[in-house]
Amino acid sequence: VQLIQHQGKSANAQRQNGPHVHSAFFSPDQKWLWVQDLGTDEVVAYPYDAQNKTQPLSEKGKRVYKAQAGSGPRHLAFHPRLPMAYVLEELTGTIAVLSTNLAQSGAVPLLQQSIAMVDAKDKGKAIGAADIHLSADGRFLYASNRGDFNELVQFAIQPNGQLAFVARYATQGIKPRNFTLSPDGKWLLVAHQNSHNIVVFRLVVFRRDTQTGLLENSGQILQVGAPVCLFFLP
Repeated sequence: VQLIQHQGKSANAQRQNGPHVHSAFFSPDQKWLWVQDLGTDEVVAYPYDAQNKTQPLSEKGKRVYKAQAGSGPRHLAFHPRLPMAYVLEELTGTIAVLSTNLAQSGAVPLLQQSIAMVDAKDKGKAIGAADIHLSADGRFLYASNRGDFNELVQFAIQPNGQLAFVARYATQGIKPRNFTLSPDGKWLLVAHQNSHNIVVFRLVVFRRDTQTGLLENSGQILQVGAPVCLFFLP
């Protein structure tokens, strides 16, 4: 139906010598397609018109967020209520919090916060930020990191949409490329591409708290060949 070719490159000569569209997600209102280009360090929001059968995406109307050079935008998650998007940057292990208020003509995603997944004492280790998801209630954000880390990092989402660090968890495997939360929010499954297993984490509910978002290893490990993506059927 339509082909849009990105152009350009960025600071990392090994990973960013050309465009590398890594993911694309429709906004919750289905009016925009947000595209993460790891190779050009850009997040591009294209207006989407479902009625246009030949050019559903508008290149002229696109809005571009230019990420920090060498950061490598990889995946994105939208907040269920707040006008915020959370962009996982693979090469630097950072999360960019962007505004999604694009209704005004010419408005672009604006950076509200940039927060590191990596603890300061671990700087210098190989980073490979991989996946990012929010809990259904919009209170917590989780992101996985491969490289020398093999861990999940949990953040609490503040009333203004910004993030505050909560905890980090060893994922009990190698290269946690993908993870997902169960529809009831009680379980979190991590797919390890290189150790060929899926580790199941349980979301812990504390007394007097409806949900803390904290994770506890359930001890359940499923042996699967090089898993890279998990989905729950409806």
